Amino acid sequence: MEHPVSFLYHPVNKLLVALFGESSHRFQELMGLHEAGYWLPDHVVMAMLVVVLVAAVLMLVLGGDDTHAAFRGMVTALIVLGIFGYQMATRATRSLTETVVALTGGARSEG
Repeated sequence: MEHPVSFLYHPVNKLLVALFGESSHRFQELMGLHEAGYWLPDHVVMAMLVVVLVAAVLMLVLGGDDTHAAFRGMVTALIVLGIFGYQMATRATRSLTETVVALTGGARSEG
């Protein structure tokens, strides 16, 4: 069944594919993706948007007049970099896990 997707779904996933390459078929199965090579389902893209927007609003509302614009920009950049850092760490973990499974034949060690 086809579902409508948000306006950010394709641009965010195309950016991730350009940065990190296509995701593996197994990862796509686990994430429930139907688009070839995409990284994130629509609900995750929208959740990231909500986090960024809430952080920006809180920074504007709770940051007093004494808070410098450079500081606000730096915090916003760190939030965005954290989101991409999480994605890179997830990809590295997946790749290492696939390597271990390939080397050990899928056998799990005890302890």
